[in-house]
Amino acid sequence: MIVQNYLNWVEDAGVAERALATNALARAYLHSELPETDRNHAEAAMTVLLDDPAPSVRYALAEVLGGAEKAPRHIINALARDLPDIAMMVLCRSPLIADHELIELISSGDRVVQTAIACRQPLSPALASALADTAHEDACRALMRNEEVSLRGHTLMVLARRFGDSGTFRRELLDYPFLPVEVRQQLVQKLATGLADLVSKTGWISEFRIKRAATEACDKASVDIARQLNEDQVSRYVEHLRESGQLTAAILLRSICQGEIDFFKSALSNLSSLPERRVQFILVSGRRSAFRAAYDRTELPKDAFALFEIAVDCWREAYFNSTCDEGFLPKIVMDRIVTRYHKLGDEMSSPVTLMLNRLLTEINREAARQRVKEIRAVA
Repeated sequence: MIVQNYLNWVEDAGVAERALATNALARAYLHSELPETDRNHAEAAMTVLLDDPAPSVRYALAEVLGGAEKAPRHIINALARDLPDIAMMVLCRSPLIADHELIELISSGDRVVQTAIACRQPLSPALASALADTAHEDACRALMRNEEVSLRGHTLMVLARRFGDSGTFRRELLDYPFLPVEVRQQLVQKLATGLADLVSKTGWISEFRIKRAATEACDKASVDIARQLNEDQVSRYVEHLRESGQLTAAILLRSICQGEIDFFKSALSNLSSLPERRVQFILVSGRRSAFRAAYDRTELPKDAFALFEIAVDCWREAYFNSTCDEGFLPKIVMDRIVTRYHKLGDEMSSPVTLMLNRLLTEINREAARQRVKEIRAVA
């Protein structure tokens, strides 16, 4: 009888009255002990309300039923495909919508719909992955802010690759708890590329110099990141650099010059397929033939072996014989490398000489900054 009275009244009611009545009807369906007949009638009435031309009426229905486990599934499915403002009331809360249905809705490309799904709690890894792959930036930002979701490394990497060019998104991603080091390095690369593009548009510097500066800045940052990692993390990080084509001779030489021998050891092990303990013994023992054999197992440039041999020798001598502060070891190693390298004459190519000179300048400037900082601290 209650539903019959509602149906008779609703035909002539205004939009605001219909919305209020719909809210009441939906609440009665969920929370009142209705006789089976009235309950069936109420469900039929709510189904008909899906055709109401006023969005506010359908919104009232979604507001009440959106998070209810006892809501009629067909009504939830219809509301989930209604106007975005109505759909979001269901998509962000309903436990009745299957993941495959939500993934289909994500692919629709509607920003509001995607954002609503990103706010669901809980949110399955499959949904998080689908959002990262195709959703708009706003939806992906909502995904990162969802406290009930712990995003996996692959999903975070996809987000970094898609939106790492955005400064705002990049900052939020860098603040994400327990961000994998591979993702952090990817964001550094995005930043370097973005700065290079910005400078290129000004026309102040040649494109060649810009690209070289961006590459070297990225290499330096990549080696700096390695300094913060434990042994297991370094191995995984090295594998990421190799898979992404960044484990170059330049970055390996830089790692020695900056004193990151654990990184170089792991990289040489990865590239040569030798156990890390074996590589460590080779580096510490100073056996030239063993180092040559390990080097030849890699795809590093053959004509760069002499330079790497000098770099490893200079690091070993400085590390075991120097009494200076460890923070100044890179400067000592770099000075020795350049001195010994120049004694080779023309055996090495000019680009290598230029790279060494740039590294020499960079590392000596960094050492000078550190020295001045210490002087000021004492003064």
